[in-house]
Amino acid sequence: MPTEARVAVLLFHLLAMLFMAAPLYMLIIVNERARFAVPPGYNTDRYMENIIKHQPVRCYAYMAVILITGILLTWAKGWIWTDWALIAKLVVFAILVGSLSYVHLGIQPHIESILDKLKPGEESKSLETVENIYRQLLDFEIDRHGFIIGIGGGVVCDITGFVASTFLRGVRFGFVASTLLAQVDASIGGKNGVNFLSYKNIVGTITQPEFVICDHAMLDTLLVQEYRCGLAEIVKSALAGNKDLFEMLEQNIDSINGKDKSILNKIILEAIKFKVSIVEQDEKDDGIRQILNFGHTFAHAIESKTGMSHGEAVAIGICKSAEISVKMGLLNNSEHERIKSLLKKFNLPIDMKLNFAELLPAISKDKKRKDEMINFILLKGIGEPIIHKFKSEELKKLI
Repeated sequence: MPTEARVAVLLFHLLAMLFMAAPLYMLIIVNERARFAVPPGYNTDRYMENIIKHQPVRCYAYMAVILITGILLTWAKGWIWTDWALIAKLVVFAILVGSLSYVHLGIQPHIESILDKLKPGEESKSLETVENIYRQLLDFEIDRHGFIIGIGGGVVCDITGFVASTFLRGVRFGFVASTLLAQVDASIGGKNGVNFLSYKNIVGTITQPEFVICDHAMLDTLLVQEYRCGLAEIVKSALAGNKDLFEMLEQNIDSINGKDKSILNKIILEAIKFKVSIVEQDEKDDGIRQILNFGHTFAHAIESKTGMSHGEAVAIGICKSAEISVKMGLLNNSEHERIKSLLKKFNLPIDMKLNFAELLPAISKDKKRKDEMINFILLKGIGEPIIHKFKSEELKKLI
């Protein structure tokens, strides 16, 4: 190749790299535990490589810069109509580099990131936290082309989705779910929100993420309690409409408690597929999607009253809802015992020392209420939920 052509190729590299340095603003909201919830041999940045997607238009522009610059330089040397072999090589080179830019992070655009570490727990789900993130977004001049990524558990997913769906009236966002609870529930379905005046998720939106990444390898370093909380949500999904999943859980207790990857893959997939199938029918939570709140009317009130973790509160809420179902003649005692037995085998609580009547003020603020009526999820059988309307006085007699 002539010396001039070699110089031209070098210039193409330099110009292309300058072009690709155009800033792409991204916000990364990371839970403090997220870096410890990454598989051995990986780090958070490695995971980011797998989720950052290059926009095709940028690749095409990259290729155009190479081609136009090459044509101008070769034309200046008088080769343009004579050295077709060189032109062909330039075209191939442009396509190759453009393609590589699409898949290889090393030549992707510069990323400005905000690292906002959120403390684990419901106390982080506040308007104060949201306001702090808004301020950072403004300081970094994030625009509607920004992208917010939440890496963490349920709290992180809730805050990420809420911030993204409200800032500038909506920017794109996605999740890397690092806990079992987030993988099977919190990251799926588009619900997000924060707590206000001790009421759970009372302020929020329903906006779908661009993507959700779930990797069971991230569960290896979860605290035991956090893992159990995720199991409570899987049990809820099984009771709310997937009897086969419930039986799969019963038959694989030891494997699940031991985090066996093959069985984890199956139960996580089943739980996700079930929730997605319901959300597709009722995204806005006006009808059938309410069955996914089985156990949660009590659970949210318990969390507000006691500060108990979400998954453990869900387990108690499941048992209390099943108990009411038995009292109303909907669920038989043997199935009620199966439910309690499964939760106990996952080392989840099934009761607590609490006057449940004290939860009624919080329950009366539940998002599923309509006027004086509360839409409550009960069971006719395992995997057979129904929506029953209660007045507070009626519910008080049953609990």
